[in-house]
Amino acid sequence: MKTQVIHLEAYDDRHSVLDRLNWGQANRVILIWPLRGEPLDSQLDLKLIHRRCQRSDIRLALVCKRREVIDQARGLDIPVFRSLRQAQQIAWEYSISPAASPPPSASRRSRQELADLRATPGGPAWQDQPAVRTGAFILGLLAFVILAGFILPGARIEYLPPAETQTLEINLTASPDYQAFNLSGAVPANFQAITVEARSETESTGEIAVPAQAATGIIQFTNLTDREFTIPAGTILRADSAESPIRFSTTTDVTLQGAAGAAVQVPIEALNPGSAGNLPENSLTAIEGELSRSLTVTNLEPTTGGNDRISPAPSPADYEALREEMLTTLWQTALDEAGLLLSPRDIILNERPHTIVIVEEAFSPAQPEPAPVLTLQLVVEYEIIYLKWEDIAAMGNAAMDATLPPDTTAQVETFDIETETAPQLQADGTIQWPVTFSRQVFLSGAIQPALQEVRGKPINQAQEILRSRLGLTQTPEITLFPEWWPLIPFTEIRIVIQDVTARQP
Repeated sequence: MKTQVIHLEAYDDRHSVLDRLNWGQANRVILIWPLRGEPLDSQLDLKLIHRRCQRSDIRLALVCKRREVIDQARGLDIPVFRSLRQAQQIAWEYSISPAASPPPSASRRSRQELADLRATPGGPAWQDQPAVRTGAFILGLLAFVILAGFILPGARIEYLPPAETQTLEINLTASPDYQAFNLSGAVPANFQAITVEARSETESTGEIAVPAQAATGIIQFTNLTDREFTIPAGTILRADSAESPIRFSTTTDVTLQGAAGAAVQVPIEALNPGSAGNLPENSLTAIEGELSRSLTVTNLEPTTGGNDRISPAPSPADYEALREEMLTTLWQTALDEAGLLLSPRDIILNERPHTIVIVEEAFSPAQPEPAPVLTLQLVVEYEIIYLKWEDIAAMGNAAMDATLPPDTTAQVETFDIETETAPQLQADGTIQWPVTFSRQVFLSGAIQPALQEVRGKPINQAQEILRSRLGLTQTPEITLFPEWWPLIPFTEIRIVIQDVTARQP
């Protein structure tokens, strides 16, 4: 006998299975159920496939380990095996229940027979009395109403139990070395690097002398040889010290006679303007170049005419003040950006920067020089230390659960944290922070005794009893089923109690 094996996939449905049955030519079909997924949507699909096999005289079996599918198959009289090998080795059959035959039609009776039946006396005579029948009907109806009054009505009582505030003082210890929180107050600290940049400027408060006019004077050259020399314009003269920054140059060409001790005077002008060029007599005694080997030089009179003008310039204090101001502003910017990156209730621990990395710092001007304003381009990376709210809430609720009184329900959504001091960084790198945890708790254990008193009472009376017995601040809501029923059900099993603590903000 030919057998067709169909491996079902999670996406298979009744139509795909029936299509494969139409293409197959076997007398027996084995459906192999997948380990995961729901290839058929409902029990109806398996029933329709079974009917299709019955119409085509195909014997159907399943290979499946899922309990709900096995139960459905047994209800349809379909063999189920735990493996394909077992299904192929064991002979399997199933019976098809024949359709129930219609009951035989009642035989017809003649009119005379029916008349004889009506005339035949039945039970006792008192049973035929109208008053007896009416009374029996009324008693039965009354019994039905009483039974229905106990069984059918239902009620839902929604109430807000009395609330109290549970508090717990604890000293939090935060450190990046902690991997998870514990009930003693240890909680992992997290870090978030924030890079911020800004450009700012400030008016210069200092002053600086700016060279305005060059000093001038007269220099005298003296010949040490008997050779004649032509001294060109632009000959450089300076003080004998090599470190002296003041230099002069001659302004005209001049000829020095070829005799030892011959002298000539030439006008000179400072190469750099400013009052620094005003030198006393006999200050310029050195010649730069080859002429220094044959000639001597000196200024017989002071050089004069050099002057400066005062211009605004940033002072050293301006540099430091602008830098500190921008670091403070950028720290606040970093805190604002951290508020956007972190969860809304995460807690930032460091009120001041913990770690500062200067990525870029560019002053303009770079050092004090004439400038009406000082500009700074600054890029800084700050390290934000914070606690995740979910860690604190989980630890706080777990710690308070350990001291939760019996018959009390905690509303974990109301968990909050308060503190009067700022977190303090310790020498070992941990952060200590004394805080107070708080949350709302509800006394919910007194509802069952109060139910004994409200059974069979009207809604208004039941509400007043519950309000006074439980000390409720809000009137409980009572809904009856059906709506027209006037009383609280007599059976406690028909009363549903639901507190609404979860709805509280």
